[in-house]
Amino acid sequence: MKKRHYAGIFFALMALYLVYPYATLWSISQAIQDRDVKQLKSNINWRAVKNSLKNQVISSFQATEHVPLENELPDFGSSFATTAISNSIDKNVNAENLNEVVQFLAPEFSKSATFNFQTALKAFFAAHTYFSSPLTFHADIVMPGNENKTPLHLTLQLQRWHWKITEIILPESAPHISLRNTNNNRQG
Repeated sequence: MKKRHYAGIFFALMALYLVYPYATLWSISQAIQDRDVKQLKSNINWRAVKNSLKNQVISSFQATEHVPLENELPDFGSSFATTAISNSIDKNVNAENLNEVVQFLAPEFSKSATFNFQTALKAFFAAHTYFSSPLTFHADIVMPGNENKTPLHLTLQLQRWHWKITEIILPESAPHISLRNTNNNRQG
């Protein structure tokens, strides 16, 4: 009888563990819809997200960089540009600017009249989610209003018993630059 009791507890804990990142994603989507910056702030590891975005933007910039000719001096502007990109991300990627980021990533979220349970459910079922390790969860999400773009990729890590966003890979067709990191070793 005790073995069944322990097995029941084990399976209940496993079910809770498997549902927890999905509940976190749902909580994040509700916070975006409600413009609840405090809730969003608690679900994001800001330092990790900033580093992720810096790497994506700088990699994209360097991939399109001009290759100097044989007699040409190297492009010293590249170092300045990468520093400017890094500083801009440090300055602008924060809780105070979340509304602008949300409007850029998910225009449908900014129209609360058109965003409803059915829209959220459709986005949820269109998402591709998977665990890459016991502490890392990935979600590729087609954002409402951005169906023609590649999915938004979120990486969540279990930190201090809470799933937190640690990486955001923006859709490839984002204006001005492509932000998909080609060195990413995701499965799926």
